[in-house]
Amino acid sequence: MSKAIPVSEAFAEPRGTPVPNQTGQSGVRAKLSGAVRAVSALLHSDILPVGVIAFLLGRVVLLGEIAPFGLAFFTAVAESVPARAKTAAVWGLAGILSAGRFLEAAVYAAAVLSYAFFRPRLDGLRDRTVAAAGLLAAVVLAGHTGAAAWRGAALYDGIVAAANSVLYVALVFIFRRGARLVAGGDKDQLLPEETMLSALALLTVAIAGLGNWSIMGYSLRNMTGGFVVLVLAAAGGAGMGAAVGVAIGLGIGLADGMAPLAVAFFAVAGLMGGLCREYGRFATLLGFVLGGIMLMLEFGQASELMKTLAETAVAGMLVAVTPFRPAVGMAMPAAKEKGVYGQACQEMLAMAASKVMNVSMIFNDLAGTMNRSREAARLPAKEGLNRMVAMVAEQACGKCERRTDCWDRNFFRSYQTVQELIGLAERSRGGPLLLQKTVRGNCPNRRELIDAVYFAVNQNRWQAAWEDKTADVCSLVVEQLAAVGGILRNLAAEIGVQGET
Repeated sequence: MSKAIPVSEAFAEPRGTPVPNQTGQSGVRAKLSGAVRAVSALLHSDILPVGVIAFLLGRVVLLGEIAPFGLAFFTAVAESVPARAKTAAVWGLAGILSAGRFLEAAVYAAAVLSYAFFRPRLDGLRDRTVAAAGLLAAVVLAGHTGAAAWRGAALYDGIVAAANSVLYVALVFIFRRGARLVAGGDKDQLLPEETMLSALALLTVAIAGLGNWSIMGYSLRNMTGGFVVLVLAAAGGAGMGAAVGVAIGLGIGLADGMAPLAVAFFAVAGLMGGLCREYGRFATLLGFVLGGIMLMLEFGQASELMKTLAETAVAGMLVAVTPFRPAVGMAMPAAKEKGVYGQACQEMLAMAASKVMNVSMIFNDLAGTMNRSREAARLPAKEGLNRMVAMVAEQACGKCERRTDCWDRNFFRSYQTVQELIGLAERSRGGPLLLQKTVRGNCPNRRELIDAVYFAVNQNRWQAAWEDKTADVCSLVVEQLAAVGGILRNLAAEIGVQGET
């Protein structure tokens, strides 16, 4: 394999003794040659993985506002393997621009230039990575805050700016070990657990960066995620398939807004595929498909079943022609050479079971919290009636000269009268003329009172309808979260049983 050309040399002027009578055409040819060499350097096989990961991470946006992934990967690469920093910077900026995030692209460019300017001044510090992350976090915070102030600052914009900055700092340290592996800094070395988890985090977020790209209507992101889960399930068994499925499902679900369904689908499909790996790759694919069908039918997604099967079939065909070795043997070759391969597998399965159990506890806690919030937000019937009476009193009697007599001295009689009017308006269809016969006493604002009663009743019906819809949606989400928690809990139990056997 040929040696990669550094980007700095690719953009340098051609060396050698200049020709005395060099024409303009030869000068243009030299510039074109330099540009071609620069592009070749960016597409070289040694640095292409860094570029592809940076491009995909630059496209990832959480909740439509939070997108610090590309900058975090650039910082991790620049601090781990400085020779690949320019590649990560260029490809990351291209990914952000391809997603149409021009504000994030401007903040990204400002942060990269700030890093290039202050990097010589950071060399003398004890922990340069912490200083660099703090510096660029300040640039991110200032950039988003300034843009929000230009548009008309709001509290939400400040929260988004702070979230981008804080998440960026966390991602730098999550991506640091994995970025070194992707950039080629850990070749021919044993991979510790932290490096594998960091690389898995990079892979998960990068798959989410595929976005809505599709081929003939089939999601490229889902096919790639299924391919990765299938490969690792066939290579490492049920434990690895389930753990990777949870991670990839979480990344895809957060970017797509369907986290419970995505996590459950990839986790259960990865588990089923890993359980069948002893019978070959096609059995692994069959187990993956069966697990996916179970989840799609459980969540009531039968309309998406054929599309999911087609995407899984494409991923399975890729797995069938992909050569790979068991993942434990690749990750810990020393353990395999010493004859403790089975012990290493059991340790990885125990670790995967523990992590899946922790994720299931998170989903159960979320379900319990949402259920308590839903119960607390539900108004009793008495409160709804009091709200309508208060609305009628404010609209009909707010400026009346007899308000003191009605609502201070004769409160209970006025309250009972308005309550009867509200009940009659809810039950009858006679209209205002029917209510006029019910209003007793010398009320100078009969017409306003009747109009206020009908307005309060209609407003209460509208609000009650939306409260019912919101309660139904919350109930569905609570059921899904509880179901995912139960699935993951059973999944962890199955992984533990397989580890013991």
